Amino acid sequence: MMLRGTPEDETALCAHDLRGALAVVTGYVDLLQRPDLSESDRARAFAGIEAAIRRAGALLDQLAGAARPSNTEAVDVVSLAERAAQDAQAASGRVVVVSATAQPVVAGNAVSLARVLQNLLDNATKYAPQGDIRVEIGTDGEHATIEVTDRGPGIPPEDRDRVLEPRTRLLRDADTPGSGLGLTVVKSVVDSLGGTLSFTGRGGGGTVVRIGLPLA
Repeated sequence: MMLRGTPEDETALCAHDLRGALAVVTGYVDLLQRPDLSESDRARAFAGIEAAIRRAGALLDQLAGAARPSNTEAVDVVSLAERAAQDAQAASGRVVVVSATAQPVVAGNAVSLARVLQNLLDNATKYAPQGDIRVEIGTDGEHATIEVTDRGPGIPPEDRDRVLEPRTRLLRDADTPGSGLGLTVVKSVVDSLGGTLSFTGRGGGGTVVRIGLPLA
């Protein structure tokens, strides 16, 4: 799902997520160079590279207008989150813990939903250099819930709507590399699926990003 806007907007959004996919590939390649890597970890690394390349190809098709991710499929949210956590760990070296109180399935597009988690975890690893990063999966009524939590500086309440706008970054983050597009992608995909997106502070410091998606 692309943000509706100018061709330049669409190009910038795809370029942003392509950089994320390439960071994942680079992380797995670095991992594969470790002489003490187990066969199971090696297999996971190759699977991660293959999945990242498929996502990159889908983004390029989307940019070229050859394929729009409008098709819906049954997406296992826990499996998606576990893959995203592995990718984030490979790209950043940070540990991301996934926990689930349910096994929800949503009707969506796996590539688009992977972009959502990739961007949320990229933000968490980038803006929260220390502390735990967690992805918690559950259900709330007829919705699957995804919560990504970190121990970063948090988002002030007055800025929580503004950070969803394209190319918006907080002044305090000027020294951290970024384009201000990651959360724009997240909102675009969640809106397209009839979901909800919210931010709250985390006790002890940090941010909780909560997504609700209708169950399949």
